[in-house]
Amino acid sequence: MGDAPSAVTRRLFLACFSAIACTPAIAANRPVRALRFEAFRNGQRVGAQAMTFETAPGALTVRTVADFAVKLGPITIFSYHHEAVEQWQDGAFAGIRTRTNQNGRLASVSAVRRADCVLIAPSPGRTITVPAAALPFTHWNRKIASAPLFNPQDGRLLHEHVSNAGLATIRLADGSAVLASRIGFRGDASIDDYYGRDGAWVGLVGRLADGSVIEYRLSQGPARP
Repeated sequence: MGDAPSAVTRRLFLACFSAIACTPAIAANRPVRALRFEAFRNGQRVGAQAMTFETAPGALTVRTVADFAVKLGPITIFSYHHEAVEQWQDGAFAGIRTRTNQNGRLASVSAVRRADCVLIAPSPGRTITVPAAALPFTHWNRKIASAPLFNPQDGRLLHEHVSNAGLATIRLADGSAVLASRIGFRGDASIDDYYGRDGAWVGLVGRLADGSVIEYRLSQGPARP
């Protein structure tokens, strides 16, 4: 797979794979949609991300799980597992809980929206206050293009320049391509997110500090919550 990611690369790798989460069981009587991406680094598959969108009157719960492993020959040089549960109420972000295992290092973050701010707990006993309009950098949600962003894996407020880059093609997991709207984020991360005509997330391309390229290729969907 190439050289082991540097510390900076790992941070950007996490930014690219932010808010990828999952867990508790889904109530059988609620509508659920699913979305799955295959993840590639420099053209080689390194893992996958699966998401579910559970809707109820006035509420949306997004659960995602991601597993990645970067190998050098038979040796795993980078392993990553991330879970999160993101909640929306009446169209507004309500909160998120995440758990991450990066190379055996465990971390958890929670955030909740109040009337005048979002309170983020990046570690036990520590709280960060960010603007009420802030959103977790979860790529499925096109609203991230017009809001302050925080990294849901470590709670940091992100500094990004956002641009609407027009239409572009994005590759799917089966090798085909679709035309999509591209939104670019440049700053703490270097990522392009792609959205279909209905606004559904259909792909991601990110560049890491070591020059490697991360891609999310849609393999199931698209599904719009």
